[in-house]
Amino acid sequence: MLPFHSPPTSPKFPIPVWEMPDGELRIGKSHDAPPQWVLDDRPNQHATVRTSADGPSGKPALIVERPLPSSEYWMTLLCLPGIEVKEGGRYNASMWLKAEIASPVGVEFGQRTDPHSNCGLFEILIVPTDWKQITVHFRAAGHACGADNNRLAIHAGKVLGKLWISDFSLTRE
Repeated sequence: MLPFHSPPTSPKFPIPVWEMPDGELRIGKSHDAPPQWVLDDRPNQHATVRTSADGPSGKPALIVERPLPSSEYWMTLLCLPGIEVKEGGRYNASMWLKAEIASPVGVEFGQRTDPHSNCGLFEILIVPTDWKQITVHFRAAGHACGADNNRLAIHAGKVLGKLWISDFSLTRE
């Protein structure tokens, strides 16, 4: 697993932060803090997030619910900020996904501050209505993409209804 890193000098997030207990959505840890998923929901999107035991084989899941789809993926983001990566290193992000209504979702590894440049990954996935394990591969690359300014983001703006995310992992190849 990769160490998760969130330096004390990182920008404050204006959006609610959920600390995910060990074993819910897993990712490597840094220091003594558990990883934090951040919901970035733009005005008037009304997305909600909660955890449940609805994952595959009874595993915990994070559920994002949107009352209406947006025309843009980035209108609702779930972000895992501050990931320690090695420039040029190859990584795998794996997760189980399911949607109430099949929906397109973006997966990104990029900068978390303007201009939000790509750091090696942006892929659109079609999430089915049954659980499916999805793995995306990427090479960490780009200017200002270190742990102090990166994020792995799930773009859920085009989702209508519920999106389940379970058993997330990020590993180095």
